[in-house]
Amino acid sequence: MSTYKRATSRRAKRERRQALKRTMILVLVAFGLFFMFIFGVIPLSLKFLDLMDKGQNQVSSDTIPPSVPNLSVPFTATNSAQIKVSGFTEPKAKVIIWVNGQQEAELVAGDDGQFEAEVALTPGDNEIKAQAYDKAGNESQPSSVKKVLYDNQAPEIEFSNVENNQEIVGKQNKNFTLEGKTKPRAKVYINNRFVYADEEGKFRFNLTLKEGDNPLQVRVVDQAKNEFETELNIKFKP
Repeated sequence: MSTYKRATSRRAKRERRQALKRTMILVLVAFGLFFMFIFGVIPLSLKFLDLMDKGQNQVSSDTIPPSVPNLSVPFTATNSAQIKVSGFTEPKAKVIIWVNGQQEAELVAGDDGQFEAEVALTPGDNEIKAQAYDKAGNESQPSSVKKVLYDNQAPEIEFSNVENNQEIVGKQNKNFTLEGKTKPRAKVYINNRFVYADEEGKFRFNLTLKEGDNPLQVRVVDQAKNEFETELNIKFKP
């Protein structure tokens, strides 16, 4: 009987020691979590909130506008209804591109400040400019205006001092000046030589006539690269 009591007592003691050990472990874990929370989570959270607050203050205190966009267009005249424009400004700035006072494109500049967009043109002269906006809401001055002519109509040509197959008589007319009119600043090719029309479209071309037929191949290329071809023959009798 006494042997049984001693065995039971030893078992009870072991169980109490194990229970005490588990309790101490739980207390140590709880203290560890508590100190981790106090000295780890809370300071990190405060630091994160402080950084966010500083970032917001930096954005809100930014009053410097982005640099004026440097805008580039590939040509001054085209027969295409759409063209690509490009340029650079402050990195990551929002860029709005205007054509004839209407917003045509909105995009964000790259990390290097470069931007590119396709814009639609209206027939005739088009004025294109760009403006940049940063994250703080500051806006740049508008870029310089780029002018692009959109013209998809083939040029016409008329000769003012001679008609097709007309005969020119007299040795004094051997050196003949052909006169005509087409689109302003167009390029007029006559037998692979050329002259430019003036601001009103007028042009003059000097010829040396030979007796008989003088066939002329005429080609007109306007500023937008539209073309027109025709033929003209001048008869000459000394």
